[in-house]
This record gives sequence, structure tokens and C-alpha cells, in this order.
Amino acid sequence: MEKEEARRYQTLEELIADLDQLRGSLDSEHMARSMGSQKAGLPSATRKWRALTGPHAALSLAALALVVAAFAYLVQWKYALRQQGPVIKSLVVMPLKSLNQETGDDYLGLGIADTVITKTSQM
Repeated sequence: MEKEEARRYQTLEELIADLDQLRGSLDSEHMARSMGSQKAGLPSATRKWRALTGPHAALSLAALALVVAAFAYLVQWKYALRQQGPVIKSLVVMPLKSLNQETGDDYLGLGIADTVITKTSQM
């Protein structure tokens, strides 16, 4: 993540070697502290590690966790929409029934329903 390309890791082996060196430095520093002795200076790998875990590391990790959670929610939401299938938009028009059964004008309710169906299908 260095700005200058020459200072970046060029291969995965270089990164692994540096991480192994860091692990060894941290292990030896831990051993020295547990024995009660203090080292005079910190190895360069330990300084790099401390620079990475500075005061803004917690804020960076929280922001990263928020981005990952938002991405996971978005993927889950898209997946749920895909599982529902296409949304079918439909309208049901039932025939109208006359309240006055004696007149026998049920044909009028069917005609109105048919007209509503025809007009809405043209929209």
C-alpha cells in the first residue's frame, strides 16, 4: 500500500518473508518481556506493526466492518428478491350484481365489468 511502487511488495514470497520476520520479532520481544528484560530498540517489523495498529486502527476496522455488513445485507436483499420471482401485476374485475333482484338487469353488471376490463387493458 506504499505510494511509491518500488517500496511495495513485488511478490507474495516477499510479503510472507516479512510476515515471518514480524512473527519472529514479536515472539522474541514477548519472550524478552516475560523474562523481565527490555530490548534497547524495536525491530523494523515491530515498528511497522505498531504503525498499522495506531490510534486510528479501531476506527478503520469499524468502518471496514460497516462496509462489509452493508455489502452482505445488499447481497442478501438481492438474493431474496431473486427468490421471490417476478412480480405479477394484475387486476381482478368482478361482475357487478344488482341489489334489486326483481328487475333482472344482471346483464348491465356484466357489461360494466367488461367495459372496465377493456379500458384498463388499454392502459
